Amino acid sequence: MAADRGRLPASLLVALAGAVVYILVKAYRARKTVNDLRKQGLPMPPFSWITGHMLALKPFVEKLPADAITNYTVAELALSMKKNAFYLDFWPLSAPLLVVSSPEMASQLTQKFNPLKPDVIEKAFASLTGGPNLFTMPDTPWKRWRAIFNPGFSPAYMLQQTPKIVDECRVFCEKMRSRVRDDRLFYLEEDTLRLTLDVIGVVSLDTHFDYQKSTSWIPKSLRALIEWTSFGTEINPFNRWNPLRPLMLWYHGRKIDKYIGDELDKRFAERKALLKTNQELEGVKSIVALALDAYIAEEKSHSASSYAVFKQYACAQIRLFLFAGHDTTSSTMVYTYHLLATHPDCLSRIRDEHDRVLGTDTSRAGDLLSSDPTLLNQLPYTTACIKETLRLFPPASSMRVGGTNTILVNDDGTRYPTAGCNVWALHLALQRNPAFFPSANAFVPDRWLAEAGDPLHPVKGGWRPFEFGPRNCIGQTLAMSEIKILLAMTARDLAFRPAYDEWDRLHPGHWNSIKTAMGERAYQVEGGGGGAHAADRYPCRVEMAGGR
Repeated sequence: MAADRGRLPASLLVALAGAVVYILVKAYRARKTVNDLRKQGLPMPPFSWITGHMLALKPFVEKLPADAITNYTVAELALSMKKNAFYLDFWPLSAPLLVVSSPEMASQLTQKFNPLKPDVIEKAFASLTGGPNLFTMPDTPWKRWRAIFNPGFSPAYMLQQTPKIVDECRVFCEKMRSRVRDDRLFYLEEDTLRLTLDVIGVVSLDTHFDYQKSTSWIPKSLRALIEWTSFGTEINPFNRWNPLRPLMLWYHGRKIDKYIGDELDKRFAERKALLKTNQELEGVKSIVALALDAYIAEEKSHSASSYAVFKQYACAQIRLFLFAGHDTTSSTMVYTYHLLATHPDCLSRIRDEHDRVLGTDTSRAGDLLSSDPTLLNQLPYTTACIKETLRLFPPASSMRVGGTNTILVNDDGTRYPTAGCNVWALHLALQRNPAFFPSANAFVPDRWLAEAGDPLHPVKGGWRPFEFGPRNCIGQTLAMSEIKILLAMTARDLAFRPAYDEWDRLHPGHWNSIKTAMGERAYQVEGGGGGAHAADRYPCRVEMAGGR
């Protein structure tokens, strides 16, 4: 019996053997998929049956900061290969990949074929949203729910939300004036995240989180949910398969669902009561109120079960809006301030444009925009600066599941099969591809004002931060409006200055000696929730702009 206690049970041995066989079979299939493509002469780095393409990335990884997003590594590889599409085998970290940095091929992917997102992305967004959502759901339910929420994101309706956004930007302005008085290094990302959370709260739910003024548990739970969500990009196995993750996702998701559900119930009761008396709510309705109106108009029966289904789906969409409506917008705000601070000629032109359109009394900018939101449409250079920021620092990319019938064709006629692969339209590589963007790594807002025929004029489909096709980002108008309003209210009064040199002195030995990616100290890092953020939360200083 003593000898028996030292042996593994037969059932455990069988399970272990089965697991080993399963892993070996998956590894063989992944390697074979890529090797078959290699034998067809399709582009890829040097391939190994043992390591796939891992070793091909090593020289590029070694030239980057340790915390830089993986997109830099693959983008640098793409630029070195001078190929607009190539295959990569990262197994077991991911399925085989077809990496695309061609506007034409990216458009084929999202507009001609429009396949679904990979499982890893579906699972991540299920964690973020708590259910079926507009980002990952199949076409049939997607069409219905997109139609329900579309009115709240239309350009005309977004203009009506301008006074609400202005009010939140006023709080940000006052906070920055306080930073000026403090005269200390601070992290700009912390303040822009709080601003964008307050904006999406008031626009989507008509709820004032007041997160810029004090701690609020809803935004804190939302940020925690984002930080705990995995997009499968972690190299560290403990981080990737952290046993606490399911518990934390459930805990924070349950708190947020309870809050959103109570808000929906309250708004639904208000809408039904007003319909009975043929009255209308005063003021500009929130996105949720408009969605409830669309639901009530669509449904003939307002039974409890019917509303319960609506509530389940609506909660997931609102969680999606709360996440997507603040995270990437905050990052773009930070990078826009950064690029204007490091390109004073562009900042001067923005200030001149604001003087012409909004007058020279900067204190009235918010009031003018609130009374006439169409003034936002008269800021072409401001818009160009934001678009150029999103070109250089795209907050995300697009990945879709390949298939037997999804074959992408390059400009030279080469056909790229996608069966067994995920297709990664890598925005960082595409939008910095010198084949499509002259001076690809330079901040050149004028390219967005260039006429057709001008060498600077952007190629069709080359700018993709909100993606193209029927499933493009529903919140892009809100994001652009929000950033324009913020710049209109701050660019002439405040002067931001990156403080990375000071931060590096305060943190000697941080990471390693390499501190730039693509020549930029404010390189992009993972910020939770799959979005890219400025390194080290963007340490900076701010002062009142002088000499104007």
